[in-house]
Amino acid sequence: MPNQAGENQTDVDREKRKHFRTHTDIPCEIGLHQPGPSSARILNLSAGGLKFGCDRATINNILPEDQRTPGRVWDVRIEIHFTLQAGARPAIPVSVNARVIHSERLAQDEFHVGVEFSEIDAATLKALEDYLLEAGSHQPA
Repeated sequence: MPNQAGENQTDVDREKRKHFRTHTDIPCEIGLHQPGPSSARILNLSAGGLKFGCDRATINNILPEDQRTPGRVWDVRIEIHFTLQAGARPAIPVSVNARVIHSERLAQDEFHVGVEFSEIDAATLKALEDYLLEAGSHQPA
């Protein structure tokens, strides 16, 4: 739907993003110091961050009690571990440090969490960019 300036809102949202995102369904582990890693699924991925889906137990493990209301999250850092597999290329294990930006509650036990990578080495970034290029070329326009 056009906004007051006559722009399509999805076009405006795309312009706010720094990196191309691709839809995915990649299992991951959210590494935490206490009580240990939680399983989740990466729903979209970019060179700058990702969105993962998880359950209430994972939200309770990663977010302090005072930040569990869906919306903006402040000063929460996590580790994310997953494997990239594209085409005939060998699988690449990825571990990144990330800052939680926001959370969204979809149902009683279903949440989406958006994160921004805070530390990523050059080799991992290159592997991620290569994966995104290959994955993007296989998605419908």
